[in-house]
Amino acid sequence: MLRPKKNINPEFLKYLLISPHYQRVMENDSDGSTIKHIYITRVDKMQVAVPPLAEQSEILKVVGTIDDRITLLRETNATLEAIAQALFKSWFVDFDPVRAKAEGRQPEGMDATTAALFPNSFEDSELGLVPKGWAVGSLGVIAQIVRRQIQASELHAGVRYVGLEHIPRKSLSLSSWGNADGLESTKSAFSEGDILFGKLRPYFHKVVLAPFSGVCSTDILVCQPKEREYFGVVAMHLFSETLISYADRLSNGAKMPRVNWKDLAEYPIVVPSSDIAAKLNEAIHPLLARMTDGIHRAHTLTQLRDTLLPRLISGQLRLPEAEVLI
Repeated sequence: MLRPKKNINPEFLKYLLISPHYQRVMENDSDGSTIKHIYITRVDKMQVAVPPLAEQSEILKVVGTIDDRITLLRETNATLEAIAQALFKSWFVDFDPVRAKAEGRQPEGMDATTAALFPNSFEDSELGLVPKGWAVGSLGVIAQIVRRQIQASELHAGVRYVGLEHIPRKSLSLSSWGNADGLESTKSAFSEGDILFGKLRPYFHKVVLAPFSGVCSTDILVCQPKEREYFGVVAMHLFSETLISYADRLSNGAKMPRVNWKDLAEYPIVVPSSDIAAKLNEAIHPLLARMTDGIHRAHTLTQLRDTLLPRLISGQLRLPEAEVLI
C-alpha cells in the first residue's frame, strides 16, 4: 500500500500511477514473463513530477471532468445492456409473450405483427414446457466459432488487439484495447460485431461484442451466429449467467481452467423461429449501436485524459489551454 506524503493529493497520486507514462516505467522495471509484478521498494524510488498542491487541485478538476463523462458513458451502456438482456429473458427464457397469449392477453411492449409470431400455447419437451413449435436443440445449432489465425509476422501497430485484460467482467462493452505492435505469437482474427468469449477461467464472465475488427488472444473464442437472424439470441445466451455457470462446470485445468467450444456448443437451448429471432435483433440493434458509440467516445476521452495529464504535470500545457481542448 502506498501512502502519499503531505505535498501530494492522494487522488493526484492515483492519476500519476495509472497514467501511460508511469505504467510504462513500472512495466519496464517489473519482473516475471507470464505474470509481471513490481516490488513496492522500486515504486517508492520512482521519480515523479509533483506540482504545488493548489495546481494539483486544478489539474484534478480538469481530468475529473473527463472522468465524469467517461463514467456517464459507461453507466449509460450498462443501462442499455440491461434493457437488451431483460428483453431477451422475457421472450426466450420466461416466454412472457406466449404466456400472455395463452391467457388471452395481448403481449406487452410489442406491436401486433411481432405478437402474431409467437405461439399461444406450450408443449412438453426434455427441457420442460416450451412454446409450441419451437425446437429443442443446442447452442451449436445456431452458433459457430471463427478459426482465423494471424501470424506474428503479420501483426503491427495499426492492428487493434484485445486481450483478456482488456475485457471487463459482466459487461458486453469493451473497456479498453491495445495494438498488435510487439506481439510475438499467433493471434485470432475477429470482425466488428463478433462475440468475444473468454474461455480461460470462464467464471470471470468476460464476454463482449467487438466494436471493431482486430486480433485477440487465443484464450478468447470468436463466436458468430450461423444465420444473422440469430445474432441477438446467440449473444445473449453467451452472456447469460446460466451459460457461464455451465462453462465453468465443464472447464478443464487446475490452475488455468479453460472451456472449449465443443462443450459450449452442447449447451441446451430452446430455438425460436428465425422470424422471431430477427425481431429481437430489430429491438436491440439501436441499443447495441448506442453502446458501440459509447465505447468509442469513452476511449477517445480516455486518450485525451492520458495525453493531457503528463503535459499538465510537466507544465508543457497550461490549465486554460487544457480547458479549451476539453
